[in-house]
Amino acid sequence: MTSMKEFWSREWLLNHIGEQHKTQRILTALEIAQNQGLICEDGYLTKAGVKYIEQEKEALTVMEYD
Repeated sequence: MTSMKEFWSREWLLNHIGEQHKTQRILTALEIAQNQGLICEDGYLTKAGVKYIEQEKEALTVMEYD
């Protein structure tokens, strides 16, 4: 994954988690993502994180067209 795509994907993921858990605290969202195995301790997306983003974005796209 390119560095810009990785950055924006991570940004989307943390915002999405923040919305789901009703928090604006980035550290809380990061901790949740790490606990779920979506982001590693170094802050990079894991394979599970990439897959989660792809699935969620696909679901959101489908909902837009329904």
